[in-house]
This record gives sequence, C-alpha cells and structure tokens, in this order.
Amino acid sequence: MLHGHAGISPDLAVRLERAGVSTARFGMALQANYEMSLAEQRAQPEVIPLQSDALPA
Repeated sequence: MLHGHAGISPDLAVRLERAGVSTARFGMALQANYEMSLAEQRAQPEVIPLQSDALPA
C-alpha cells in the first residue's frame, strides 16, 4: 500500500477508518481513482459504439 505494491481493499479501508484514519469510503474512492488513472494510461481495445436504435426506449 505505502510503496505501491498493494492497493486498499474494502477490509483495509474499514480497519483504517476504525483506527481514525479518514473514512472507508474516502479510501475506496482514492483506490478507484488510482485504478482508473492506470486504466486510462494503458492501451485499450477498439470499442464499437452501441446503436442508439438498438436500445429499448
């Protein structure tokens, strides 16, 4: 966690909250934002957009 080798799990976030280190939701939001940042930096496969007329109204 501290050196970038492990992320913040939900269980760890709850334990940190109980220890008085911020809130579990904040810790999970930080982890999610970090993972999204990494995903955005990686090459992604081409995605075919959904057809708007194929979606139910």
